[in-house]
Amino acid sequence: MEKNSIKIVFIGMGKYTIGCLNAVTGKNYDVVGIVQSVRKKKKYTLWDRITIEKGSLKRFAETHNIPYMYTDDLNGDRCIEFLKSVGCNLICIASAGQLLKERIIDIPANGVINAHSSLLPAYRGANPSYWIIRNQEKTGGVTIHYIDKGMDSGDILIQKKFDIPYKYSYGEYDDKIAEVAGQCYLEVLDMLCGGNLKPEKQSKEGGAVARRIEDKEYKLDFDKLSRKETFHYLFGTDALNHICKSILFQYKVLDPCEGKKSKHSIQCKDGFVYYERCFNPGILIRKLASLILGKIRIKSL
Repeated sequence: MEKNSIKIVFIGMGKYTIGCLNAVTGKNYDVVGIVQSVRKKKKYTLWDRITIEKGSLKRFAETHNIPYMYTDDLNGDRCIEFLKSVGCNLICIASAGQLLKERIIDIPANGVINAHSSLLPAYRGANPSYWIIRNQEKTGGVTIHYIDKGMDSGDILIQKKFDIPYKYSYGEYDDKIAEVAGQCYLEVLDMLCGGNLKPEKQSKEGGAVARRIEDKEYKLDFDKLSRKETFHYLFGTDALNHICKSILFQYKVLDPCEGKKSKHSIQCKDGFVYYERCFNPGILIRKLASLILGKIRIKSL
């Protein structure tokens, strides 16, 4: 298959998707469309529309002159019409947030593939990065696999693993999985061009499911964890800002190994982990904007 014969539509949301798009477009693969997946809500507001239309995926599409749409129903008629109108023959997913049905899966001649941020079959589900850090895993990774009717259960095309060191921040981990996912996509696309894809069946046994969690679940039984374990969890996730919710401050955990102290602390089984709060007026401005514009209902996105 010739490289220029592959017509890709990317489906995703946020930074992870942008990392994959940068890798693929940087090697001149033809991305003919971008679909932004929006989490479905019962009611939408003007704030919802503004945050979507000012988001990074739309900016990327405009910069690269790529047809773009957003939807809260990836299996709906609008999405099907878009996929057919741009002539895609391969769908690449990076953080879609919805399971695709056969009416979508059957459209592209070369199938639908997904970049999942874990080493499948481990951590199937919507939030693998959080659970990998929470469970103190020492190894992370990315899997490119075919999409089928199940949840992250399709045949595996490639996997890449990487070490998760102590002091790996939330941002660093996000950057790493985006980088590795981009590398994986390029290798898979090169194999597709060369006719060298060798899908492998997944094990039905997958271990823990990486489900979404509520804010109240971010707070763990820290008195059962060591300072090092507590720091690794808080530093590697955004848990602290979910635990200490504020419209004025951001919260940052301090490294226990450096002996820093502040008036804010979390007691662990072998001492304390300290954190600090930093005034951030941007949080307040964003919160006020969301409160005001969030009261203006709109009929649909």
